[in-house]
Amino acid sequence: VKNTGRRRRLQFKSGTADSGPFGDMDYTLISNEHNFSYIISESDACRQKDSIFLLVVVCISPANIFHRQTIRQTWGSIVTRDPQVKLVFLLGNPGNASIQTDIMKESSEHHDIVQEDFVDSYRNLSIKSVAMLKWVSQFCAEAEYILKADDDMFIHIPNLVSILKKTRPSNAVIGCLNNGAVPIRDPTSKWYASYKEYSKKFYPSYCSGTAYVLTKDSIGPIYNVSQHVNMFWLEDIFITGICRRIAKVQVINRNEFTYQKREPTACSFKHAVSGHRYSLTEIQKIWSEIQNNTQCP
Repeated sequence: VKNTGRRRRLQFKSGTADSGPFGDMDYTLISNEHNFSYIISESDACRQKDSIFLLVVVCISPANIFHRQTIRQTWGSIVTRDPQVKLVFLLGNPGNASIQTDIMKESSEHHDIVQEDFVDSYRNLSIKSVAMLKWVSQFCAEAEYILKADDDMFIHIPNLVSILKKTRPSNAVIGCLNNGAVPIRDPTSKWYASYKEYSKKFYPSYCSGTAYVLTKDSIGPIYNVSQHVNMFWLEDIFITGICRRIAKVQVINRNEFTYQKREPTACSFKHAVSGHRYSLTEIQKIWSEIQNNTQCP
């Protein structure tokens, strides 16, 4: 992505979206357009008679075909029963012709894959989430709420829908909130951020990227900001922290979300929305117990 155009400085005072130790938002606004093209656009995915209450976007590696199939057969299968819930999988370019051929076949069968031509890699997760914002803006802007989730999650969609219908949040990102996080300066860390990449002492308040919800009215502002600030590779901090705060979108913590692993049982999800780091076998186990109406204390 090329950074072009004139630079100008714009300052956003702390407290406009959330409080904390992050301090004044002082950013150089640039031109940083998301100029990638669709390999698979699935542009008709949201064209239907029923209004879409919840769009679920699973950001997933192109090679993880078994993860996609497991999600379709378990917690994602609610889309076959509830027309107000839609599910799509978001992919980048695998850089492998054989994998791409398999993806095209999978897409023709399920019609739930959105793919852009950026290189799909861990360092490009922010690009992938900007692709999500772009696709929603273009092809599913009518969805009331958008859930972004990783592929090693279990998501209890009925619990989430119930929470959203009861609370009806707006202009918000909802999830597992992290406050006062500091950049990791150890170059050996998976989450290392150099001073050149991020110079501030604290990260803004942000929701864990494992699973978070964006309200309909937050998509446009956050996407617009993402086109005018330097890309930061830690996706959740970039999207739900930096861009969200500059866009003056509030952040809401819900204990039903977690970036940790709950016990892989139906009872762990009696009220919960998300749990993290599950194997495919564990996802299937949780789903089976839920379908069998396992009695919980």
